[in-house]
Amino acid sequence: MKGFFSFILVLFIILFLINITNFFDDQIHTRNKIINQLIEIEYYACQKTILENNVDNLIEFKLNEQLNSSNFDLIFAKQKVNQTLLTFLKNKASQSDMFLENEHELSLDFLNQTTSLELFETKNIKYAQFVFTSNISKNKNISKVFGKNFKIIFKIPINYSKKVIIIDA
Repeated sequence: MKGFFSFILVLFIILFLINITNFFDDQIHTRNKIINQLIEIEYYACQKTILENNVDNLIEFKLNEQLNSSNFDLIFAKQKVNQTLLTFLKNKASQSDMFLENEHELSLDFLNQTTSLELFETKNIKYAQFVFTSNISKNKNISKVFGKNFKIIFKIPINYSKKVIIIDA
């Protein structure tokens, strides 16, 4: 009888240890899954930040270029800025509605219709402002949604503006 109870006790302890091992394996698997998702989120957040910074820098560069070349032809200057923006965002973002649905490929016509540009020069000041105005009903965006199980959204907000002022001494 002693041997039987010892066998049952050892069997119970072995089953208990197997259950604990499975529990910890599940915990490790869950932890690794969470870590991988956090890495993916950080990667897409980085991609979003890169897009935002590059859009800002490209627009600022093109505005500076127009002011430094004393090009105050609004149509030509706006075309130059929008063409540069389109070239950069071509396969990186799309036009969409305010709910980030109904995506369409970006086009130069869309950018020309949804942006405005101001350029002027006074005695010793040159000023340029680029604005993403959207359309009349304010329901068009330039956006990109990153991620599958989560969403990180790159979006040029309506009324986004970039100003450049050059003061000549």
